[in-house]
This record gives sequence, structure tokens and C-alpha cells, in this order.
Amino acid sequence: MPQIRFHDLRHTFVSLLIQQGENIKVVARKVRHASVVVTLDTYAHLYPEDTVEASRKLERRLFG
Repeated sequence: MPQIRFHDLRHTFVSLLIQQGENIKVVARKVRHASVVVTLDTYAHLYPEDTVEASRKLERRLFG
């Protein structure tokens, strides 16, 4: 059986929160990071870089 460290559990917890779309402020607060910047610096790779969808959302917002 593989050894699971506390850090592994913490990382999994944060990863799951991010994957389910939890607000970054909530995530940072739950793991007691000093700021959301710490959380984003550590877990930014988990956020999809879907710039096409972001552009479509902005376009719909601006032009209906």
C-alpha cells in the first residue's frame, strides 16, 4: 500500500475543490493560504485556459 502524506491529502482536497468550480477565495480560506495569490501560484495549472470560451462569453455580454 502506498504511503500517503498529509500534503498529498491537502493537494487532493484543493484540486477537487477547483475541479468542481469552487470560488478561489473559498479554496484559499479553507486551506488557510495568506492570499489567493498563493493558491493561484500553486494550483493555476488546474484551471483550464479556455480563451475561446472566455471570448465567446465576453462577446455575448457585449453584443447580446
